[in-house]
Amino acid sequence: EALALSGIAEIPLVVYLAQRAGPSTGVPTHTGQGDLGLARFAGPGEFPRVLVAPGDPAEAWARTMEAFHLAYRYRLPAILLTDKHLSESFYTLDEIDLPSLKAERFIVDRPGRDYQSYAFTASGVSPRAVPGQPAVVRASSYEHDAKGLTTEQASSIKKINEKRWRREKALAQTVARWNPIKVWGGGRNLIVGWGSTAGAIRDALAELPDHRFMQISYIAPFPKKEVVREMEKSDKVILVENNVTGLLGQIVAMETGRLIESRILKYDGRPFTAEEIVDEIKRKR
Repeated sequence: EALALSGIAEIPLVVYLAQRAGPSTGVPTHTGQGDLGLARFAGPGEFPRVLVAPGDPAEAWARTMEAFHLAYRYRLPAILLTDKHLSESFYTLDEIDLPSLKAERFIVDRPGRDYQSYAFTASGVSPRAVPGQPAVVRASSYEHDAKGLTTEQASSIKKINEKRWRREKALAQTVARWNPIKVWGGGRNLIVGWGSTAGAIRDALAELPDHRFMQISYIAPFPKKEVVREMEKSDKVILVENNVTGLLGQIVAMETGRLIESRILKYDGRPFTAEEIVDEIKRKR
């Protein structure tokens, strides 16, 4: 409900979700990647969101900055998705390459007394004012018109839904400039993964010269064009995930129409090792 409230009221929100082995209490001191479906689809109704899954501490630092930027720029919820393995391990970094994002508040300075909290714009992004400025600022969990006033009129509901989703195009264009996928290696076979599996997969490539690795960092908006491009030029595609059902593979199929049939899944609460990945891939040949 809180996530959907952010979605309908267009209040910027950044949520940090570090997954553990579930369901329920599960194995709370161990890792897993079973919350991808929750993060991608949680909340009643439909609304645009950002879902970004960094693969290492340096990327987590940069992607956190991106998540806040996108949440405030496009007035929507953003979820930063990691897991216990990434969030509670020890790392040493020589340096961190930060994104070249300048600090911005995305708040109008002089909204005026005719300000509308949900003004209809070509991009779908309404100018954002905050309480305390010389304007009436409304935020509502009920469907509303441009002024934020409650409505149940069919034409108004249709119009505000279309305005809400127009932001998706500009959002996707921004994310596309930030390398929503990363590719390592140059082999003809493709390993697909996300989050903390990236470290073990990258180490495994040393023993797999005929493979390369595509890490999908942005799950929403989904980088369909980039993912399809890498899959189409591959002889074989292999999915690697720390869950039971191959959740990323399901989203790839939903977004692209392409099934990844070869899967290496681990769901015992332990992270992958490079040796496990190498052994499984060689066994599947």
